Amino acid sequence: DPSQTYFEKYYSKSFRESFLVPFFRGVFLQPDCQKSMNQFRYYLNCFFLGGAAVPRKGMQEIPKQLIEQLPPESIELETEVNQIRYKELKIGNENHQFEHIIVATDFSNFFKLTDQISSTRTWDSVTNYILAKRSTTKCTPLTLVVDSPLISHINIPTLVSDSMAPKNTHYMNVSTFEEHEPKEIEAEVHRLVGENDWKFVWHDHIEKGLPRNQAPPSIQIDHISICGDWTTFSSIEGALSSGIKIGQSIPKF
Repeated sequence: DPSQTYFEKYYSKSFRESFLVPFFRGVFLQPDCQKSMNQFRYYLNCFFLGGAAVPRKGMQEIPKQLIEQLPPESIELETEVNQIRYKELKIGNENHQFEHIIVATDFSNFFKLTDQISSTRTWDSVTNYILAKRSTTKCTPLTLVVDSPLISHINIPTLVSDSMAPKNTHYMNVSTFEEHEPKEIEAEVHRLVGENDWKFVWHDHIEKGLPRNQAPPSIQIDHISICGDWTTFSSIEGALSSGIKIGQSIPKF
């Protein structure tokens, strides 16, 4: 069942409207919380047990820390893979042979690269607006927004780690499900938090934020393994755990 249906069945209206929907629409990137109730219950357990965390210097540290564990010669950056066949990769204009290939990409690129029948899956998108101020704030690290027609939720990562911004500066991330004029977002933030010195810096629309459907893919290709959050559940943890699982299961050559 969708999480929204589960909310309506087991929780009061006030709790749904003041916490569950404002919080989990930010987790799911869905205004109507249509992800499965199993995923909701999993995340709720993580948050209650203190299992949610972000790197001190931001999410970009995750790939950086992974790269640091590998020999430099094992990584080739800024090189496009054009096609994947059996034991062969086409990289640029050259073909390269491998005993086993692991594809760690989103489902759209996977079907394109392997010439498989395209998936009917769709994406949940999000737009993030970054605002900044050079003084203290009375806001909390996470602000759940109940009554805004524009904004889904607000978080201030610099209240968790001051390594994410210059000294005496705070960054606010404002998430929306539709794109709006920056001045509209600024004004709405000022109304919601009661601080008029937050200024718009930049924004980024992420069309392919999270894969919407959660059923594991039924794809069997010899000598090719796939990993990514679309093979498990939509999250960074889902992507990492699927990679670990695949890495441990492939033959050792």
